[in-house]
Amino acid sequence: TVRAELNVIALDLGYAGSTLLLQGGAAMNACLVLEKQAACYFKFPKIQPGGGSVWDYAATACLFHEAGAITRDIAGNPLPLNDPDSTFMNHCGVVYTSHLGLAERIINLYAQLKAN
Repeated sequence: TVRAELNVIALDLGYAGSTLLLQGGAAMNACLVLEKQAACYFKFPKIQPGGGSVWDYAATACLFHEAGAITRDIAGNPLPLNDPDSTFMNHCGVVYTSHLGLAERIINLYAQLKAN
């Protein structure tokens, strides 16, 4: 499961394990990442429309950029914040993290899950 894999990633990076915190909407949860040394907020892509408005992710991407933190889509690309076809991010997924190695591991985790 994803939860078990997150524990493996945390242990590999030298932490005691992972903790799941959900305290609000997308913007609030992403901003909580900036309070921790090695934290992440991610959403895998989904087929269903809706969920995760571009304006929420654009605002947090600006904060992350100013803080020197990482924002990517689930493939590791810059977030497509100007997509003329949708005002949602469900098609590409998102990764927000304070740690580049953690971002890479989450992106690789999704790639492995998708391949299976």
